[in-house]
Amino acid sequence: MSEIRQTRMLEPQGFGSRGTGWRTLSDGLSRGLWSLQSEALCAEAKRRTGLEDFGDPPIEPGLSILANSLELQADLHPLGRFLMRVHLLELLETRLRLVQTWNGRLEARGPSLIQRPIFITGMPRSGSTFLHELLAEDPQNRVPRVWEVMLPLPAQNGVRSEMESRIRKAEASLWWFRRLAPRADSVYPMRARTPHECVAIHSYTFLSGEFLSICYMPTYQVFCTPRTLAPPTTGRNAFCNICSSVVQPNDGF
Repeated sequence: MSEIRQTRMLEPQGFGSRGTGWRTLSDGLSRGLWSLQSEALCAEAKRRTGLEDFGDPPIEPGLSILANSLELQADLHPLGRFLMRVHLLELLETRLRLVQTWNGRLEARGPSLIQRPIFITGMPRSGSTFLHELLAEDPQNRVPRVWEVMLPLPAQNGVRSEMESRIRKAEASLWWFRRLAPRADSVYPMRARTPHECVAIHSYTFLSGEFLSICYMPTYQVFCTPRTLAPPTTGRNAFCNICSSVVQPNDGF
């Protein structure tokens, strides 16, 4: 079971009343420039990819509740708003491409590559992450790595150099994240090649504790009950099948 831990990003410091005024001005400008409305985010993701189908499980109402909670409860500063918008757009765009890839796989009637999955569950701080990383050391066990959860789909050529490019991009993103949230490593030291947990895969369904680890959103937290977290299972299985089909166990693991 993945743990829900809140890691807040550093907020730029102001200087007295001048800092307060600047925060108010910059907050107003950022809301106009970087909207977090679910409809606008979906429209932008469709425009960028040229795709329309977000597939199953549905992204609503999860996305709308998440977006409203970010707007009304998360108290995002301009940098946080910009980064969250980028993250949500990346999730939506990847979701569209994943659905297209998965539908093509179904049409080809390809068999599932996952036959005997292993599930690790446990209470927070009980060692489940350590056990996950230990099992990942066995070459017979195929685990999703951080880089492929962040960037699951290759470019059209699909060559090894392209895979290495995705790994380097993930490493760069994580480096910047550690600069913005320097205490994150003390909670969960994450690197591009380390095994990743289901909570990150669930982010593509917008029903994930990952968002709660970043922002304070009580409405979204209430919404994310065990009952509402059940649908991501189907999406997670499809995601892992796609990862297994585009990267083999001996490719960079």
